[in-house]
Amino acid sequence: MLRRALLTRALLLCTAIQADMPARNDYWVDTQALVNAARALPAEDASRFAIAIDKARIPKAPPRPGHDPAFHAVRERELFEAIADLIAPLLEAGARQDVQAFLDKVNDGRWIAGHLLARNGGNFVTRLELPQGTDGRIVLRQRNNAVDPGDWKGSTFDRTLHLVR
Repeated sequence: MLRRALLTRALLLCTAIQADMPARNDYWVDTQALVNAARALPAEDASRFAIAIDKARIPKAPPRPGHDPAFHAVRERELFEAIADLIAPLLEAGARQDVQAFLDKVNDGRWIAGHLLARNGGNFVTRLELPQGTDGRIVLRQRNNAVDPGDWKGSTFDRTLHLVR
């Protein structure tokens, strides 16, 4: 009887812990298409960007089901840091149109896709935008739009990364 009560409490505790786990995202990127688009920028950093994108890749990660094999699993933070590091100097130099053209290619190609890992998670594609923040600085905004939400209640979620300080 005591053993059964302890087992029941352990199961309830594990369920509560699992329910409170924060959501995280898995990202897949067509890395070669992203690097090729960056090479069209008037930047000397395109080769550094290719190296940063390669470092963001998760080695031996399985391909995303139903996606082109050109898509590789990447670490979220490293991916968006590499993009921000590529475009920040261009924005500071006043080449906003070139950066916007790069982001338009990325968004039109739908080269950044992912899956929200949560109880009601679903697939999404990432769009990158360059709005002007309330403080006047240009920011990189990452907006993840649901494409196959299933039970996923939200259709978008985003975060803003400051670029120009």
